[in-house]
Amino acid sequence: MKQQQSLITTGLAGLTLLLALWVIFLNISNRTLQRSYQETLAAEQQKKSPEVDKGKMTQQIGTNIIRDMGEAALKNDKIKELLKKQGIEVRPNATPVPAADTGSKPADKPADK
Repeated sequence: MKQQQSLITTGLAGLTLLLALWVIFLNISNRTLQRSYQETLAAEQQKKSPEVDKGKMTQQIGTNIIRDMGEAALKNDKIKELLKKQGIEVRPNATPVPAADTGSKPADKPADK
């Protein structure tokens, strides 16, 4: 019986060793796949970055054009009517609408005395 127990124990130890090696192999494979996936994501983000920057620039330019057209509309009724058709109301001495967040902080107002 001792010989049989020894063979079973040795067999189980060998099986445990094979399973441990298999787990190590899977771990290495997982790291390789993860690294490849991260590189793919980074490449996609780099491709999209110019598009995002272009969108931000377009938004800033569009805001400036509308602001300038609003100023011109105060002197020209045709421009005012055009802006009105687009749903843009022109009012004299209106405070400018803040542009999209560009990461800069607004200037602090001086305290009234």
